[in-house]
Amino acid sequence: MENSLEIIRVLVVNDCNICSVRDVEDFAFRKEIRPHICLAIGPFSSESTDSKSQGSREARAARLGETSFLLGHLENIICRVIYVPAPGDARAMTA
Repeated sequence: MENSLEIIRVLVVNDCNICSVRDVEDFAFRKEIRPHICLAIGPFSSESTDSKSQGSREARAARLGETSFLLGHLENIICRVIYVPAPGDARAMTA
């Protein structure tokens, strides 16, 4: 019996911003890196606040938009993205 293990490639990113996510996306396509899954760990929003004070309605909408944009770029690399928000990140995207 052959004893072989399947390799699982995991892309782990944290504390992302628009430039770093685009750099990771460009690098993955240039080097033809094909991860099986992405683990995206917050903070993702540039205006991170503590979980007790989520700010105004506009601030929450801005954080949600920023997070959606960043996760969308990660989904360009691999469609299976697990999002782990930091306390100040958008909560509307979590179950």
